[in-house]
Amino acid sequence: MTQEKKYHTFDSMSEGEADYDHSKWLGSVFYYLINFGRTPYKHFTLKKYSRRNLWTGYFLKLGIIALLIYLSWIWFGA
Repeated sequence: MTQEKKYHTFDSMSEGEADYDHSKWLGSVFYYLINFGRTPYKHFTLKKYSRRNLWTGYFLKLGIIALLIYLSWIWFGA
């Protein structure tokens, strides 16, 4: 007996894959912006820069979260 695979109406990534891709995207956008767009965006998305983009995006996200926590702590008082 064979089982048919059930396909979803859309293909979605798992949470880990989405976080990985978002960190890479955020890192490449960061390097694009600090170069003021002089270098094409496609250059920063090359495979050889993926690890750099990943860690940069990851630390940017951590910094944004820490900043939001700090601002909410000041705004609402501790």
